[in-house]
Amino acid sequence: RSYLNIFQNKTGGLSLNGFLTKPIQRVTRYPLLIEKILKHTILNHPGYRYIQQAYGCTRQLNEQINKQICEQENSLRLDWLQQHVILNTDENSTDRYVFDELIKFNSITRFNKQRQLLLHAIIVANEIPNDQLSFSIIMKINEKPLILKSQHTNIHTLWVRAINNALEEYQVTEKLILTDKSLLTVTNHEHDSQAAVAHFVLVILEARDLISPTTTVERHRSLNPYCEITVGSLTLKTPFMKRTNNPKWNTSIQFSLYDFAKDIIH
Repeated sequence: RSYLNIFQNKTGGLSLNGFLTKPIQRVTRYPLLIEKILKHTILNHPGYRYIQQAYGCTRQLNEQINKQICEQENSLRLDWLQQHVILNTDENSTDRYVFDELIKFNSITRFNKQRQLLLHAIIVANEIPNDQLSFSIIMKINEKPLILKSQHTNIHTLWVRAINNALEEYQVTEKLILTDKSLLTVTNHEHDSQAAVAHFVLVILEARDLISPTTTVERHRSLNPYCEITVGSLTLKTPFMKRTNNPKWNTSIQFSLYDFAKDIIH
């Protein structure tokens, strides 16, 4: 500590880290300073050629320093990975992956707060394997098929079944959403020539215990509740909620009122 005190007195209070990095900081400024000198030097000046050479040397020196710093940082990262990341697994695989950015994940990483993705390894295939453990997924957004391979045939079957169920559910939900959007945009043509006297906005939040808890599981699974509201001669519906006894719509429906005496809510 006494040595550090003597050192700081000689450097005007500059810390050891600041003193060690000061030469590097100066080196990065040299090309800028020499470039300004070169800019204000006439071409026929005797020293113009030497200034130009000095400018090229300082730029080359900076590139070498940046390269050395980058290699040192990569070396430190690799050393940290070797000490903190366990690369040994039970599988016979020699593939290892190091990413440019820091990726934080555990065995189960959440996706969209509800779904889960299992992160294990990357599979690269040039062609679809012809075995009972592999299958492909063809998507419109990607020309190449996505190849998936499981460890066991029963896992393969579960994956295919889950993907098909999700696809079927998505298609049904998409149709319901399109139907609901068309219903919510219906206008009452009986009053096209009549101006509305008011607009009525109804907010539909939720429903609870639509059927008895003692009802069979099959009945619960087949339940797709929706709410239907009629004002006057116009009927609108909320979106369908898939397989739930306690739906939460949290949606609003707007009606145009033309006659307070006739436009009754049903």
